[in-house]
Amino acid sequence: MKNFKKGFTLIELLIVIAIIGILAGIILVSTSSARSKANGAKFKSYVASMKAGLVMACAETPFDPAAGKLDAASLAGATDIIDDATAATNIAGFDCAADTAVAIPVSAALDVPTGCTGATVNQSSMAAPSC
Repeated sequence: MKNFKKGFTLIELLIVIAIIGILAGIILVSTSSARSKANGAKFKSYVASMKAGLVMACAETPFDPAAGKLDAASLAGATDIIDDATAATNIAGFDCAADTAVAIPVSAALDVPTGCTGATVNQSSMAAPSC
C-alpha cells in the first residue's frame, strides 16, 4: 500500500494567498471613497452646528465677534475639520442684521470628496453643495 501525505500543496496555498490579497485590495479601494464621503458629512455636520452657534450669538444683544464670541479660540480643536484661521476671519465679519453669508473653508488636512472646498453659512441656511 502507498502512503499518502495529507495536506495542501505549495501551489494550492499560493493560489489561496493570491485570492486573499486581491480581495483585500478591492476592499481597501472601496473603503477609501467611503471614508472620503464620511469626512464630507463630518464637515457638513460641523458647519451646521456652527450655524446654530451663529444664530444663538446673533440673538444675544449686542453681538460683537471682536469681543470673543465665535472667534479663533471658539474654533480651536476643529483644525482637522475646518480651516479655522480663515473661518475665524470670515466669522468676525458676520453681520447679524443683514443675514450675511460667511464662507467656512474645509481644512486641507481633511480627506473630503473631490471638489469639496467649503460651505456657506448665514442665519437662515447652510449650503455645502460640493461636499
